[in-house]
Amino acid sequence: MKLTFIASALLAATFTTYAANTELVVGDQKGNARAVMSAAGELTNVPYEIKWYEFPNAAPLLESLNSQHLDAGLVGDGPLAFAVAAPSHPPIPSPIPPRDS
Repeated sequence: MKLTFIASALLAATFTTYAANTELVVGDQKGNARAVMSAAGELTNVPYEIKWYEFPNAAPLLESLNSQHLDAGLVGDGPLAFAVAAPSHPPIPSPIPPRDS
């Protein structure tokens, strides 16, 4: 349930960022997030096409996010913390828009 909520929020945030595109490119680790979201019915009746890419683990998924080949991807806390601490940071979409300064 928690993973479905997080995944839905991530997809919604990414979709609003790329609203002009009709295709959302998502990276997934071994098909786990896709299976959970499909079982929960979250992938039906979306107004855009979701193109899935499957990765064996978080490292190549984060590299694809960093090189902007993916719009979104789901990884665990540990791999994300190491990726953020690395010299080049992957873009991390946030469901909360930034405040106007």
